[in-house]
Amino acid sequence: MVIDAEFARNILIPLNTSAYQLSWNQQPVFPPGWAQTGAITADQSVIDAETASGLAKIVVSEDCNWGTVARKDNISVIAIRGTDTRRQWWEDFRALAQPVPHEQWWIHKGFHDVWNAIEPGLQKAWDTACSNGGKVYITGHSLGAAIALMLGVHHPEASTWTFAGPAVYSAVHGLPPAAKVVRIVNPDDVVPRVPLPPLYEHIGQEIRIEGAADRFDFALQHSLDTYSAALGKLIPATNRAAVS
Repeated sequence: MVIDAEFARNILIPLNTSAYQLSWNQQPVFPPGWAQTGAITADQSVIDAETASGLAKIVVSEDCNWGTVARKDNISVIAIRGTDTRRQWWEDFRALAQPVPHEQWWIHKGFHDVWNAIEPGLQKAWDTACSNGGKVYITGHSLGAAIALMLGVHHPEASTWTFAGPAVYSAVHGLPPAAKVVRIVNPDDVVPRVPLPPLYEHIGQEIRIEGAADRFDFALQHSLDTYSAALGKLIPATNRAAVS
């Protein structure tokens, strides 16, 4: 798959930011020419009835806003926000080694519990993105990258681009196909290195970018700002002035 660093930096990263803005109760800001056509939300009744432990219980009960659907011309993007609080981060790490059977493969239990809780909202977002035809991208950051990957596996006709995504699937019984999955990874970011192999493996085409100067600043290495700056260095110099 051809990697368009300019599209990733100028469109996908800002739309990931828009997904976070919804969860922060801010007015989402979209790239020029892009407009919101839908939102990913968890139904309040699902939140009230949530009984899962660990990651799903926390992230679903803390916030019902999960992302946005945006369109420009014949392109739609589904953007899914990631882990948003320190408490959620701890649960991300506590839930690592919990594979459960899922179709032909195994999947991280914590991520799968989150998927189950917000799946109706994700399906609605997919229907909205496909409603007028055209190309569909799925994207997410951090935990949102894990959910975006799962949505991309369900809908392989879309192009899935993830940022700072953890491993989701276990190779115990084989891995799902990933023909249109691009993983953008900072090697100094700890999140893409977990859960640990060989139980879990990444799928898709990996694109490594340059991390921040302070290699020991966990939050900085994981931030969308760091990923955006690194992608800017991959854009041809002739285009850089227009996108900086």
